[in-house]
Amino acid sequence: MRPEEATAGSLRTLTIEYEQATLAQLDHESVTVGADCGTDAAGATVNEALPGRLTNLSVSEPESQLTLQFDGSASIGVRDELVVQYTGAELSADT
Repeated sequence: MRPEEATAGSLRTLTIEYEQATLAQLDHESVTVGADCGTDAAGATVNEALPGRLTNLSVSEPESQLTLQFDGSASIGVRDELVVQYTGAELSADT
């Protein structure tokens, strides 16, 4: 995210898949995405919030796969961490 650092490229799509969770209750308001830039402690600080860059959120059947699509304007540095927080995931009844 810092201009002087090498980047891994534009952030376009992130898919998170669970074996034993239901994500049906997720929407844009329940998801926060940001970048922890640099080499500080893992996930310690979100240096750049990315809410306006999240363009689409979808949950795939059987409601265990979350796909986040971004506008491509954010580049993730090779030392950066993507921080995704959300509420609304539930453990499946068969766990």
